[in-house]
Amino acid sequence: MLTPEQLTRRKMGVGASEVAAVMGLAPYRSPLGVYESKVKEGPGDDLSSVEAVEWGNTLEPVIASIYGKRISEGDPLATYTLRESPTLIGEESWELATPDRIITRITRDGDHGDLEEHFGLEIKVRSRMSREWGPDGSDQVPVDVYYQCLWGMWVTGLRRWDVAALFFGTELRIYHLQWDAELAELARTEVADFWNNHVLPRVPPLARGTDNDKMAHYHPAADEDVLEVGLLPEAEQLHETAALLHVTKARIKELEVERDECEVILKEAVGAHLGLSSGDWSVKWSPVQGKSKTDWQAIAAEMSMMRDDDGKALDSLLVNHTELASHSRRFTFKHNGGE
Repeated sequence: MLTPEQLTRRKMGVGASEVAAVMGLAPYRSPLGVYESKVKEGPGDDLSSVEAVEWGNTLEPVIASIYGKRISEGDPLATYTLRESPTLIGEESWELATPDRIITRITRDGDHGDLEEHFGLEIKVRSRMSREWGPDGSDQVPVDVYYQCLWGMWVTGLRRWDVAALFFGTELRIYHLQWDAELAELARTEVADFWNNHVLPRVPPLARGTDNDKMAHYHPAADEDVLEVGLLPEAEQLHETAALLHVTKARIKELEVERDECEVILKEAVGAHLGLSSGDWSVKWSPVQGKSKTDWQAIAAEMSMMRDDDGKALDSLLVNHTELASHSRRFTFKHNGGE
């Protein structure tokens, strides 16, 4: 968990967990999202109260302990020491990394003395396993995790980084990543461009799909002009984008129909029960307590026409203008094998 000082320091550079987003490779965060976190007033975002983050912070020392035990058992001739790390700074003041742990491995060598190696560790807690995660002992991790580790290597000068990932709360996999100079230089170039040409001069980077809800903030005004696409320099790209949007929206409608048909079949099978379960997937159709809806505008209008001595009780008005909640159920589908 980052301290308040680390959260403040994080606004002064790009941290390892932000690198993939800056490069446009993160699934849920964009360069614009990282940019906004750097230029807004106040300290950096404290996500420690978010449930998933809270679980990660709680389990981190436990996972680190199990990781240390496992690698020690697999390498009995060496001694491993795990220590927490402060925020580290690279050659440039904006190159930041806060490794979950720094590992020291000491091998006893009677002829040459002790051999000492240092490498980093990132700890991940996942409720599901996507296809990007490879088998235990491999170097196959999601691209955002890979660049987080590679950036840690860039900042620290270390050339190995492990990932300890706990899946479903029951399965711990350990991954071993090695230094790649070419990809590290690519990441460094893109992060430098982001910092020097966007953050420092306060120039927002191009928006991406995940920024759709932010567009009105950056373009709040709308006049009466309708632009003629053919007169714009990016006309060809706009035509292609419009055609793609048309096809995509049609496909979404088709998929929604397919989704509804699948859900109806599964709901019929569930019937009056709570759900279905198999080795690969499960379904729950849980009761949901609905909310009654009161038409306060109608009540106010009727009260305005009442005489002071009318004696009509507010209770009767509430009854007359309240729509009682209807019975509902929430349908959830979970595939245990990942996405």
